[in-house]
Amino acid sequence: MNKIKLGIKWRMNSLIYKILKIKNMTTSQLFVKYHGKQIIVAFVVVVATITWQVINEERMIAHKNAGTVMGETTVNQMIEKQTQNNQMIVAYQGSLKNEVTEYLTKRASVENNNQEWINIINTTKNNILALIVPNEYKDLQIKVVTTLDMEQTAIQENNSRGKKTTEDRWAEILKQYFWLNQ
Repeated sequence: MNKIKLGIKWRMNSLIYKILKIKNMTTSQLFVKYHGKQIIVAFVVVVATITWQVINEERMIAHKNAGTVMGETTVNQMIEKQTQNNQMIVAYQGSLKNEVTEYLTKRASVENNNQEWINIINTTKNNILALIVPNEYKDLQIKVVTTLDMEQTAIQENNSRGKKTTEDRWAEILKQYFWLNQ
């Protein structure tokens, strides 16, 4: 019986000790006491999530760059893109030069036949619009096509002033883009 009293007394003392201890704790200490395990678990989850994301990003980068040396790929792609752009410019210049030269030659031979002249303008315009235009020559493309449109309108209206204006525009285009004459 004595042992039972001691056990009960010990439990009471232990409970009183805990209550006194809790009363003397600050709010943050109580928070940590009750939520300590939850904080640790949350911290572990955050660290694991960040680690998982980093691993996934590394895998994606490794897969994406498999077989390439970092730095060289970017330079090679830029050189390849520049080479393609240069090839497109050369092709455009050659094609446009051929179309304009052919048009101006045919135009000189059919100046008295308005219907034939309009047909040549339409054919030339369609051929020029079918060309792949590099960014550097978009303004030239617009100038040539609008000049052809103006010339077609002047011919349809039999407007000599309009024809003179288009002659001046052709001269300006050929002067500004000298490679069209060579």
